[in-house]
Amino acid sequence: MVASINSTILPLFAETEGRANFGEGVLWVAIYEAANIQIPNPAAFTDEQRERLLNAFEQMAGREVKSIFEELGLPKPNRDYSNIRLEEVSLKRVLPDRRALDAVVFEVLGLSESEQLAVYRGVVELVKNRLVKAQSVSG
Repeated sequence: MVASINSTILPLFAETEGRANFGEGVLWVAIYEAANIQIPNPAAFTDEQRERLLNAFEQMAGREVKSIFEELGLPKPNRDYSNIRLEEVSLKRVLPDRRALDAVVFEVLGLSESEQLAVYRGVVELVKNRLVKAQSVSG
């Protein structure tokens, strides 16, 4: 289960369930909100999928965690996030270990490649919008 909650699907749900009214773009997810976040049922994974998921997770655990933008193959954001462009998000640009882990979770969820791309773009859009909005309020 620990490996599957490291999927990009979790930030998508956190962005939609959480609140960002604490300044500087901080995302707050209260316990009752976290209870609404859906995660894949561990029983839904085949043995082969569990093995692939664990291998990808072990690779990810051995490196520094990057910003969600960098994890998804985009550049490190500049100060105003103008270099973060949704149209540049692609399955091929996602970091290989991140993509391998997500691919297993997305497979279990039955997502097509176009739906997977929509998840990645949705996460990027939600995070970028939250951070840009925080800058406009604070600065």
